[in-house]
Amino acid sequence: MYGYPKLIATRHDVDVLMGYLGSEWATEENKAKGVAFFRGLIASARAYVFDRMLAEGEAAAGPLPEYIVLVQEDGTRRQERLVDDPAGRIYRLGYTVAEVEAMIATIEGGA
Repeated sequence: MYGYPKLIATRHDVDVLMGYLGSEWATEENKAKGVAFFRGLIASARAYVFDRMLAEGEAAAGPLPEYIVLVQEDGTRRQERLVDDPAGRIYRLGYTVAEVEAMIATIEGGA
């Protein structure tokens, strides 16, 4: 492989990416792009799901970003809650948040 991969779809692709980012040929721009990719994986670990409908003027059950309130076109208000998403890309690739954070630390530590 030469340079930053065009597609990162498997665990092997991530291993190859980490090998490249740890090499002397990795540019600072590509290291930043790799860190952004891994931060995106961490973000995919959680998603908003419908919690309940809110009455007019009723506040959310908790603070942002754990709870958000969306106003529908008809004026009704719905509350959504941030939960772990087992279908997130991070889990489909077979990683945990801690493993991805360790990869970010490795990339940033080598910079």
